[in-house]
Amino acid sequence: MSAGEMTEGTRIVSVSWSTNPRKGSASVYEVARRTPEATFYLCGRFPDAPDLPNLRNLGVVDRERLPVVLRSCHALLTFSENEACPNHVLEGLASGLPVLYGDSGAMREVVGDCGLAVTVENCGAQLSRLADDWSAWSRRSRQWAVESFSPSVIFARYVSAIERALAAPTTLSSTMRFWCGLGAPAAAWWLGRHRWNAA
Repeated sequence: MSAGEMTEGTRIVSVSWSTNPRKGSASVYEVARRTPEATFYLCGRFPDAPDLPNLRNLGVVDRERLPVVLRSCHALLTFSENEACPNHVLEGLASGLPVLYGDSGAMREVVGDCGLAVTVENCGAQLSRLADDWSAWSRRSRQWAVESFSPSVIFARYVSAIERALAAPTTLSSTMRFWCGLGAPAAAWWLGRHRWNAA
């Protein structure tokens, strides 16, 4: 593929198990409508996918097949809203896919410089930027996933964070810990009474 050119061989994948509208499937469909030169593969639950000539609804794929589909594509497209650390993005990065993402939640932090923020309106232009050098984007995405999100790295960070939290002195009084231990309604009652007395 020449620099900046998308051809009929350009393959984009979107992955979602949930049918919640906030997962952004409607935006994926609209990008597919506006980008007829690329083929879009849907993995997961997309029951309302329109009948477009460049849209392939693969349904729910198993653990063995999903990496094969991911590695056969050029980029992952997601418009999922308010995600913290979405599995489908980590899987895409680990498969060497740059990520085109709606700039929401922690997507920008998770993707880093291994993808581009997109809207429905500018997605075609951003795809062309990726097409300047698919190979470089792919190498960078895979390296980022291995260095930042592999189990040997991330599990150690979780353990370290938990150890720091356990070693830190508590900021709640023993009375407050008691009321919290009784449950949310009791804690709310105690906090309300405490505020009233303080006033």
